[in-house]
Amino acid sequence: MKDDVTIVQCKDVSTIFGLVQKFSDCFTPPITSRVGDLHLYAAKLQQNATLYCLKEGSEIAGCIAFYCNDVAGRTGYLTLLVVDEAFRGKGYGLALMKTMFQVAESCGMKSIRFEVSANNRVAIKLYLKCGFTYEKESQLDKIYMCKTCDETGAFTVD
Repeated sequence: MKDDVTIVQCKDVSTIFGLVQKFSDCFTPPITSRVGDLHLYAAKLQQNATLYCLKEGSEIAGCIAFYCNDVAGRTGYLTLLVVDEAFRGKGYGLALMKTMFQVAESCGMKSIRFEVSANNRVAIKLYLKCGFTYEKESQLDKIYMCKTCDETGAFTVD
């Protein structure tokens, strides 16, 4: 990664709204068609999720949002990972995933789960590289994936 790359936590609802709005159309279907009101979705993320953005210089190149609030089940949930097309191929998706792993470890999570579109081959390739495995396929062309921490409680990346 370049020297001018930073990963910062985003806690302000207006910043989170800006990120969700910026990256909505990077998803198929767009975030707006899945969640409806982006303001409400940003507020939900701000209240319940942990969100980081990756900047290259002053430009936002990507972001990740995940939940580490399932204390009983000790399962984290990845809800959003995106890297702007102009910044892909630089290892930024992996850097964001490693950030999530560190936070999940510190929160005592033992596994991380999510669903991804079966057609999103680029994302699936990254998730497999990070050690996620297939759990099952849904009826809606989604794939459920999971990663469990190792015996020390760490989420390692091969």
